[in-house]
Amino acid sequence: MSNTNSKPGLILFGIDGATFDVIKPAVAAGHLPTVGRLLKEGAHGILKSIIPPVTSPAWTSIMTGVNPGKHGIFEFYTLKEDSYNTRLVSSIDRQTPALWNLLNQYGLRVGVLNVPTTYPPDPIDGWMISGMMGAPTFGKAACFPPELANEIDELGIPYPMERRVRKSARGHYDFAALQRQIDSRSAATLHLLKQRPVDVLIIVCNYTDHVQHNFWHDRSLVTSPGQTIEDMILYAYQQADHFLGQLLNLCGSQTTILVVSDHGAGPLEEHLNLERLLREAGLVVLKSGQRHLSTPGLCLLERIKHTAPQWLRKLAPILWYRKTKTFLEEQKLARIDWQRTRAFNIGTYLGLRLNVVGREPQGCIAPQDYEDQRQQIRSLLEEYRHPDTGAPIFEVYNREELYHGPYVSNAPDLLGIIGEDRVHLVDLLNPHNAPLFTDWQKMKKIAPYRQAGAHRPEGVLIAAGPHVFAHCLATEAQLVDIVPTVLYALGLPIPSYCDGRVLTEVFADDFVDSHPPRYADIAMQRQAEGIEASVYSEQESEQIRQRLRDLGYLD
Repeated sequence: MSNTNSKPGLILFGIDGATFDVIKPAVAAGHLPTVGRLLKEGAHGILKSIIPPVTSPAWTSIMTGVNPGKHGIFEFYTLKEDSYNTRLVSSIDRQTPALWNLLNQYGLRVGVLNVPTTYPPDPIDGWMISGMMGAPTFGKAACFPPELANEIDELGIPYPMERRVRKSARGHYDFAALQRQIDSRSAATLHLLKQRPVDVLIIVCNYTDHVQHNFWHDRSLVTSPGQTIEDMILYAYQQADHFLGQLLNLCGSQTTILVVSDHGAGPLEEHLNLERLLREAGLVVLKSGQRHLSTPGLCLLERIKHTAPQWLRKLAPILWYRKTKTFLEEQKLARIDWQRTRAFNIGTYLGLRLNVVGREPQGCIAPQDYEDQRQQIRSLLEEYRHPDTGAPIFEVYNREELYHGPYVSNAPDLLGIIGEDRVHLVDLLNPHNAPLFTDWQKMKKIAPYRQAGAHRPEGVLIAAGPHVFAHCLATEAQLVDIVPTVLYALGLPIPSYCDGRVLTEVFADDFVDSHPPRYADIAMQRQAEGIEASVYSEQESEQIRQRLRDLGYLD
C-alpha cells in the first residue's frame, strides 16, 4: 500500500507546548508565515491535553489514541518494583501500539524523529531517531536502523542530545547549544526524506517548550556582544515555522498536514514547596533522632546539582552522577518515616501515592481503609487555600476519574493541577525555613535556573490539506483524537480500542459523506519484553534526569 510518489502523504508535525496565545499574535504581526497560511487555508482549534499535562504521557496519548490507563505511561518516572525509588520510563513501558506500528501493519513506511519516550526505537518499516528526552546519547542505540547514526555523522550534522540549554546559576543561557539542536533536527529530517522516502512523517520540535520554560517573563537574550534576540519565545516559534515551511515546500500541496501540541503554555507565577505542605498536613512524617546530612549541606548539594557546568559533569562522571545525585536521593528517602507516612508525591505535578500495606514496601494504610483514606486526603488538599488570595490551591481527582484501562493501578492514587497550572512544584530541601509559596520574582533572585513558564491544558491543532475544510473548530479536540483522525485521512481502518474519535469536522462535508470512518478489531496489547526492567544504566538514567532539569521539565 506504500505510495510511489516518494513524498509523504501526511505529516504529523508536533510543536511541543505550542499555544495560540503566542501563535495568533505572531501570525497577525507577520512573524509566522507558514503557520499563518495553514490557519487561513485549513482548520484549527484547541487540542485539550490530559490531566495533569505532562509531556511524556501526553505525547504517548497523541501517538497511541488511548489514555494513560491503556498505554501505561503516567509520568517521566515510575516506581521501581517493591521500592520508593523511581526509574525513568522508556518506550518499553508503552503497552499499546503506536501510530507508526499501525501504519506499518497497513503497509505504509513511516519516518519518526524526536518524539518523546521513543527510546529505545521501535524496529519499524521506515526509520526512527529517538527523542532527546529519552535517548542518553546520539548513536546506533538511538536509531533504527542503527546505521542511520553513521549516515548522519558522515553528513557532518552534529546531533546533540546532551547539551545544556537551561539557564545557569547566574541566569546565563547556552544559545549556541539551542541553535545546534534546531539545525540538526531540520537537517537530519530533510536529508532522510530525500534519501529514505516514507509515506508518513512524524516529527516533534520540542525546543519551543524548553524556551518557554526559561523565558516566559524575561524574553530577551544577548547571544553575543552586540547581538540581542528581543523575544526568545517568538524566535523558537519562528524556527519551527521555518522548518515546517521547508517540509511543505518539499512535499507539495497534496500532502495532508496536522500540526499538534501536547499541551499549551503560560507564565509561571509561583513555586510551591510541596514537601513542607505534605509534612504540615501530616501526610509525610520525618524520622527523629537520627543523624543525616545537615539541611544547609543538603541545600548546597542541591544547588550544585542544578548549576554544575557541563565540563565538570564530563570530568567527574562518577562523582557527579553516581555519588552526588544518588546520595541526595538516599538522604531524602532516608529522612522519611515510611511506617507513619500516609502519602508521597511522584513526578512533576500533584501525583500522590498512598502508602498501602501489601502494595508499598513499608505501607501503613490497611487495604480495607484505602478508599476512606483517599477521600480524607483528597478533602484535605481541596480545603487548602492560598495564603494571600484565598483561592483553592489544588484541583484534585481520583485516578479513576481521569483514566480507564488495564494499567490504571499503576497511576498515582490522587492527581491534580496546582494553582490553575500557574504554580510549579519545587523540591526544596529546607522545609523549615523555605516559605510555602515563593513568587517567580523572588525565586529568580534565589535560583535563576528555576522555571519561568509552565504548561497549560490548551494545546493547538492545525490541519490543512486537499480534503480539509477551512474554518475554526467549534469544539475542543482531545489528544486521543489524533490517531483516529490520521488513519481516517489516509483512508485506513481505526482500531476499535481507540479512546478518541475521528475529527470529521476538520474535513469537507462531501469528503466525509463519501468516506465514512471504518473500524477494525486490532489487538490493543503491544508485544514487548522486559517491561519491568529499566533500559538505562545508573549513569544514563542520571544523564536523562539532568537533561530534563536542563530543559525545564524538572527541578
